[in-house]
Amino acid sequence: MKAKALLFVLLALSTVVSAQSGKSNSPLSAVMEIIKKPFSAPEGVVGSPLLFEDYQGGKIWLTTKPDVAVDAAINFNLEKQLVVVKLNNGSQGTIALKHIKRFEVSIGQQIWKFEITPDVTAGGAKTLKCYQVLHNSKYVFYKYAQKKVETFNGQQVLKMRANYFLKSPGKGFQQVELSQASVEKAMPQQVKQIRAFVKQQTSTIFNETVIVNLLRYLEQ
Repeated sequence: MKAKALLFVLLALSTVVSAQSGKSNSPLSAVMEIIKKPFSAPEGVVGSPLLFEDYQGGKIWLTTKPDVAVDAAINFNLEKQLVVVKLNNGSQGTIALKHIKRFEVSIGQQIWKFEITPDVTAGGAKTLKCYQVLHNSKYVFYKYAQKKVETFNGQQVLKMRANYFLKSPGKGFQQVELSQASVEKAMPQQVKQIRAFVKQQTSTIFNETVIVNLLRYLEQ
């Protein structure tokens, strides 16, 4: 009798475990919308709407608990501007920007950081946007990326475009291009220091990395 009772208990527990095996206790499951298949470009369009080829390991901070990091496999839909996640039970879904404070992903030895904040160029606007944080100290340097359908050689393709925004101490964000002239225009009081920095460079290329290094130079 005892053996039969023990067997019954084990079977009951097995049933409960099996029923719960497809569920996830991740806080993200409460705010995500399940998707049944990966995102792809619209019919007849070449390219992927996603930022990364595959999910990347990372962390998400929800607006309801901005001090608590939640581990997740993360991607980002640049066309729809949605965070895409994959939970440990294999389920995939999207999370609207309104639910997220910030997130980060590990790319090799680098950590890419993103913040969800109202449009930095529209004072008082409540439209949320996802910005990659390229630098955040005395100066702040943001990147806003999106993918749109464009026609190239008669073929429609999803093309990524990026806008950059620079914030000097005591000032608001200004849109800048990846050029020395544009950065000097945004920071007229630092022109002399900018040109001194440029003279130290071995290349005339003015890309994201150069601007980040310039901002660190100005902060010394």
